[in-house]
Amino acid sequence: MNANNNKTMLQSMLLRYQSIQQQVLNEYTQPGKNLEEFGRLEVSDRGHSNYYYYHCWKDRETGERVRRYIPKNQLATARKLAQKTYQKNILKLTRLRSSQLERVLRDFEDNEIEALYTSLHPARRALIAPVEPLEISWEERREKWLKIPYQGLGWREEDRHYVTNNHEKVRSKSEKILADLFFRQGIAYKYECPLFFADQSVLYPDFTFLDPHTDQEIYWEHFGMMDDPTYAQNCLRKINTYANQGIILYDRLLASFETRKSSLDERVVHYWINKKLKCRA
Repeated sequence: MNANNNKTMLQSMLLRYQSIQQQVLNEYTQPGKNLEEFGRLEVSDRGHSNYYYYHCWKDRETGERVRRYIPKNQLATARKLAQKTYQKNILKLTRLRSSQLERVLRDFEDNEIEALYTSLHPARRALIAPVEPLEISWEERREKWLKIPYQGLGWREEDRHYVTNNHEKVRSKSEKILADLFFRQGIAYKYECPLFFADQSVLYPDFTFLDPHTDQEIYWEHFGMMDDPTYAQNCLRKINTYANQGIILYDRLLASFETRKSSLDERVVHYWINKKLKCRA
């Protein structure tokens, strides 16, 4: 991690927690949904079977403690109660972490260690051997990232493919054009590297990069048939999936688009290479 980007990373983490928190709040401010409803789910494991119970401290009508069995034909109730508890725990965690990060960011400044030395009187500095923060070069960080193994989507014998200038297989002519552009510009990437999310879902971005300034991963998706309505709808769903995980289009998600009449615009590709992917001094 580049020491000069520590505060940026903390701010990014804070925004992610706040985004998740707002997502949960938006879900439970819809009509008919109340995160604070009485009751929780109780799960009883008996041998090879699970039994579900609606458990609440006070019945709304009698005021007495209640524990009711939920039959299998009412599993929707069990799902609602389980989801409610999960969302409440998410809110509790994101509020805690947001509060902690906000406190840290109020006092945190990049280069704090260096400032302890440089702020001293010159005569005092002359008497001190300063601590040298360990600074790993961008090239070392990139090579370490590239060496992390991963399992991509894989290939069947009958799959059509194109070979890039970097001697690897990709699935379309446009992906080959992109890969060759990255290769010529010296931009390291991983092809179809899995991106795992906390909810156990996974995506395989066309290209994954390491941001040279934040050390976060950046993803590139190429959407090549945008004049096909079904394909376009699937693209929008995929972009929204990224967004729901805090990966926003043209922030950490880059994208290129094509139709039958409008081919890949290499000027746009070069723009994003220069803006997001090249290491600037």
